[in-house]
Amino acid sequence: MILAALIAILGLYLLFVLLQRQIREALGTRLCAICGAVLITWLVLFALWYFRGVGDSILIALLIGQSIAGAMYLFDGWARKNAKELLPLKIVIILLGTALAYSVLSDVHEQHEHTKLFLFFIVMLLLVVGYVIFTFEAGRRGKRGVLEKKLEDCC
Repeated sequence: MILAALIAILGLYLLFVLLQRQIREALGTRLCAICGAVLITWLVLFALWYFRGVGDSILIALLIGQSIAGAMYLFDGWARKNAKELLPLKIVIILLGTALAYSVLSDVHEQHEHTKLFLFFIVMLLLVVGYVIFTFEAGRRGKRGVLEKKLEDCC
């Protein structure tokens, strides 16, 4: 399964590189060839695993993890250009993406585990909303904290 996934990623990557101009015109935006190749590969593998019981959940988890990191870097690029005060929220993308991937891929069907994950999502959502309100209010007053500056440049 791993060899087929690696070949699929390579093939899709080359296809996206060759069709980059047409993809940009069709989508109206640039598509990262690596991100697109990994995303499509894990979506197909996930569908096979979920609907057919064929595949390797560990491989799917690794590929989803790569997409989560890619989403975080995509957000980082956008925030650096448009809203630097949101940069500390990069960790939220990693945490929520990981929790979501785990809940989708886990073999744990206990209500208790899913309840804990749901509560985690709610707490993270409240933290994000609180952070955004606090950040924009502080920004309006022209004050930025030391912690905010350090979080902005963490990676």
